[in-house]
This record gives sequence, structure tokens and C-alpha cells, in this order.
Amino acid sequence: MDTTPVRRRPERAGPGRVPELLVLVCSVAAAAAAVAQPLVLGRALDLLLYDGDAGPWLAVSVALLVGEVLLDGLTALLTGRCTAGWTASIRSRALTGLLRAVPDATRPYSAGDVGTRLTLNASDAGGAPAARAALAASLITPAGALVALAYVDVWVAGCVLAGLPALVLVLRVFARDTGSSVRAYQRVQSDIAGRLLEAMEGAETIAAAGTSDRERERVLRPLTELGALGERMWVLHGRALATGGVLVPLLTVAATAVGGIRLGAGALSVGELLAVCRYAQLAAGFGSAAT
Repeated sequence: MDTTPVRRRPERAGPGRVPELLVLVCSVAAAAAAVAQPLVLGRALDLLLYDGDAGPWLAVSVALLVGEVLLDGLTALLTGRCTAGWTASIRSRALTGLLRAVPDATRPYSAGDVGTRLTLNASDAGGAPAARAALAASLITPAGALVALAYVDVWVAGCVLAGLPALVLVLRVFARDTGSSVRAYQRVQSDIAGRLLEAMEGAETIAAAGTSDRERERVLRPLTELGALGERMWVLHGRALATGGVLVPLLTVAATAVGGIRLGAGALSVGELLAVCRYAQLAAGFGSAAT
């Protein structure tokens, strides 16, 4: 009798915090470059208009622009690697836990629900660490833009601050409504997957009984509800884009108008007005960060 011990497959360890830290560093550096660029470019424009030596400022502006592009590309690459590593780890650990669980513990979950959790839901969860790291950049950019805007002109900064609550409210309502729609969509999707797996397990019986059409109808019955939920998500998405597409330009136009008045009063230069317009657009990022 063979008494060789069974070798257990080692559990897959998570990718650790290094990929997440790299995403954080690159995204924060890219955000810092984006915040610094309008002020530097505005200063270079003022020097060009008044016959000053704008060479060093133009060089710094180009360096910031190139650095931001490179850092954004590196952030996207590292985000993909981080998400892939965490997704593989989550799937491996979830599958290991499922295989080790006693039948009574897994009975409440249908086969379709388990399949959806191991595929779609695991991918969503795997992107959480990278999204958490990128959240710092999504906060640094609008916060830095507001600080820089207040440094350039307090009145324009006040105008932007007055319009931000409306944008934040619209996007928070969108996030709340979308969350409930996504949960309902995933529930129906799991139901369809469970019915399909049941039909595949009994394929021979279905073929012998000649009930293929009836079984097809049973599997696809929730498809109408799934389509309605998907359409609702796209409607909510389009509504938020339309509203944000109106509020953000209005906020930028209002900031530009106030900046133009300040320019006419001699409180701002042309380069500072250019910086004000760009900072107003960056400050609108507070709305997306609020979701």
C-alpha cells in the first residue's frame, strides 16, 4: 500500500504592497506635474509678451509636460500589473477556500453565483488596490489646483468654490443610483449563469427528452430584465455625463469671466489668466473624486 503523503499545492500569496506603492508614487508625481504646469506656462507667456527671458520657463514647462505624459503611461502600466496580480490572487484564494469548504457552507451559493464571483467580481475586487492608490492623485490634482488658484487670485478661487457643490451633488447622486443598478444587474447575471450551468449539466437528459426549446426559454427568461437594467445604467451614465458636461464648462466660463474682469482691472496678467482657466478645469475634478 502506497503511504506517500499527499503534497498540497501552496497557496498563492498576494502581490504585496509594492505594486500599489509604485502606482501611488507615479500618480502623485503626475498630479504634481499637472498642477505646476499652468503656473509655469503662464509665467513663460508673460515673459514672452513683455520681451523677457522666457527660455528657462519654457524648458521647465516642456519638462513638466513630457514628465506628466511619461508618468501617466507608467501609471497605466503599473495599474494593469497591480490589478492582474491581485485578481489572480483573489481567484486562487477564493477557489481554494471553495474546494476546502464543507458542502453545507457552500449550499446557499448557486453554481452561477460562484462562477460570477470568480470571474467578474474578482476582476472588480482586483482593481481596488490600484484604484485606492490612484485616489490620492485624484484628490491632489483638484486640491492643488484650488490652492494654486487662490495663490493667483482669491476672487477667481471663490467663484470656483461656489460652483463645486452642484457638481459634487450631481456625481454623488449618479454614484448612488449606479451602485443599486449594478447590484441588481449582477444578481440577474448570476441567475442566468446558474441556469446555464444547470442546463449544461443535464444536457444529455434534455436532448433525450427533446426539451431543448423549453430549456432555452428557461435559461434566457431573465434576459429581458438584464437588458432593462443595463439600459438603465447607460441612461444614468449619459445623464451624469450630460449634466457634468454642462456644469464644468459653465464653471470654467464663470472663472474665466471673473479672471477677465480682474485682468481689465490690472490685478491679473495674461499669463495668470491662462493659468486661471486651466486651474478651474482641474478644480472640477473634486466632483469625480467625491464619488
